[in-house]
Amino acid sequence: MDTDVVKLVLAFTQNVLHEAKAYTDESVHAIISGMQYIGAVNYYADLANVTKQVGYVYTIKYQGDSGLDPDGTEYVWGEYEGTLQWIGLGPDIRNKADKINGGNLGNFVAITADGNIADSGKSPTDFYTENDKGVPNGIAGLDQAGLVPASQLPVSCTVSDMQLNIATQII
Repeated sequence: MDTDVVKLVLAFTQNVLHEAKAYTDESVHAIISGMQYIGAVNYYADLANVTKQVGYVYTIKYQGDSGLDPDGTEYVWGEYEGTLQWIGLGPDIRNKADKINGGNLGNFVAITADGNIADSGKSPTDFYTENDKGVPNGIAGLDQAGLVPASQLPVSCTVSDMQLNIATQII
């Protein structure tokens, strides 16, 4: 075999091994280091001025380009579809469960078609009246001790002459 060919094959093999090791080292480092929280910036546009390293995470404090409307979205610097870029972490959950705009105190909540919560327009009194409270088979009320009186329960029991008697009422 020609010594020049052997030298060429060895040089090619060494180059391939070097490139494979560099790729593996970079990939393993990214896996091991994971995401690292670095800090917060005021607006998304401010991410252009921060140090970018794969796995660095920043919080955006405010929405838009000015003002003080809270945002809170986290972004990680990483590769997505072959391009290094800021990737938003998780869904935007603002205005989800913390409040219902236009909701009425005491009304039940409803889940809308898009998965958000909204005021149902229904209150407990749409399902029972004041006359249903504190009566047998109605909505139980509490006595002074904080207990439901036996007269309001559909089941009662007594003990007489070592015999347990259970009485039930059909609701």
